[in-house]
Amino acid sequence: MTAPCHQVLIVDDDLVLLELMGMILEQLAGGRWKVHTASQAQAALDFLQRHPMDLLVVDVCMPGAGGLALIREAHERYPHLLIAAISGDAPPGREEASLREGAALFLEKPRSGDGWQAIQAMLEERLRLAEETAPPRH
Repeated sequence: MTAPCHQVLIVDDDLVLLELMGMILEQLAGGRWKVHTASQAQAALDFLQRHPMDLLVVDVCMPGAGGLALIREAHERYPHLLIAAISGDAPPGREEASLREGAALFLEKPRSGDGWQAIQAMLEERLRLAEETAPPRH
């Protein structure tokens, strides 16, 4: 019996990093994640409307209020969606704002391979916990 495949959407305006994050996290998940990507908040919302996701990972430092606005909108529309905010260099107060807008956790973008493994393991654990308490998906 194979483990369930979690549907994960990663949103970042840095296209190179977005592709890299998607590849690394999908590989580290060992077939348990199907990673999708979007480079803009509106594209992510459009994707979420068409495809149920288990996890949304959002770069909070996208241009304008992009990341925070996306977290807020996704949390309002999909209250059971697990949302993780991520940032390489967040200004002061961004972590608190992310959590206030609906992110379940705030992560720093890792600078090493071991860091990505830790991120994936942490997100995997949060998905497992969310599965235990969430109503079934439709």
